[in-house]
Amino acid sequence: MKLKKVAAAGLSAVMILTGSITAMAADTPAGGPEAGPVSGTETPAGDTAVMPDPGYYLYNVSSKAVIKEINLSDGKETDGADAGEGAAEIGAAESSHILIETVEATPQAIRLNLSDSTVVMDTQTGLPVNRSELKVGQEIYAYYSAAMTRSLPPQSHAEAILVNLDEKSLPAHLLTVEKSSELDGTVSLLAENGTIIVRVAADTPVSPLYTKNIVRNTDIHMGTRIFAWYDIVALSMPGQANAQKVVVLPSEDRDVTIVSEGDIAVGSGKVENGVVMVPLRLTAEKLGFTVTWDGATESVKLTNNEVQTTVKLGEDSYYMSSAKAIGMSKPTALGAAAYEVNGVSWAPAELFNLLLTDGSVRLIGDTLYL
Repeated sequence: MKLKKVAAAGLSAVMILTGSITAMAADTPAGGPEAGPVSGTETPAGDTAVMPDPGYYLYNVSSKAVIKEINLSDGKETDGADAGEGAAEIGAAESSHILIETVEATPQAIRLNLSDSTVVMDTQTGLPVNRSELKVGQEIYAYYSAAMTRSLPPQSHAEAILVNLDEKSLPAHLLTVEKSSELDGTVSLLAENGTIIVRVAADTPVSPLYTKNIVRNTDIHMGTRIFAWYDIVALSMPGQANAQKVVVLPSEDRDVTIVSEGDIAVGSGKVENGVVMVPLRLTAEKLGFTVTWDGATESVKLTNNEVQTTVKLGEDSYYMSSAKAIGMSKPTALGAAAYEVNGVSWAPAELFNLLLTDGSVRLIGDTLYL
């Protein structure tokens, strides 16, 4: 069983060799709404590459296991012969569960509760699998919450169950994107508490899990949950890998806590349709920007006397320009248009990665660090 823990500052490249690569709104003044900034640099890849261990960091555990018992939403216990009878579809009630035994030196029995959000996927094809196809005795790779009951066996919520394992390749890696950036058509995704950068080239196959919609690498943003396939990670800090394939999971809207210097909570943001949105004025001012609302054009101007931008409500188009010289970056879509609700302007948190170069704004779990 692989329990993913937040990496300490002294984390060394040796850990990459031996273990998992994974580590882990305010009031508007009378003038109008709000805004915020961030971006980062990458460590050059080393000369050596290693096989990583897959896992969804921070709050989840991943284990290779064998299914010992199946109980689907009708309450009927099944074995390998009748696992499909009366089974639920891909979405099922929380009462559905499987009992697994981990494949490790000291096997552990764990009851995994299945909810509507639990993903069952073929790790070879990246296609969803009906949970009725699960069988007793089947070998799986499971991602589940590290929060467990103290019962016997312990119980946990299953995030994902991968089937059709192959000894020659690793299961797909379940990741939540902490930060993304694009350069020359390649999108770099920071994940696992900042310990790995996964690069997704323009020609890398990218698809949604449950639909046939067209998805591109540039549709992956901070807060997006994905499965990524890669077997080799370069020895660097953070580690670096090139994705062979990516599957985008359905977004789950949720609130996030915005934390500033000293780990002090300063406000709340939210994940909407897979994009982290923040109150513009609150976030921008915490990052040293002066914020000006222009009611005539319904736009918000941000400047810190080094860089500046104007965010226009209703448009998913963002840029950075120098406050001291002529010139600007090309307009960039960040997955969502800025908007205003009850006097508060909201914009993608990744706007600040576009404006700043210190890489200070990142999402880890349900916390957005400025």
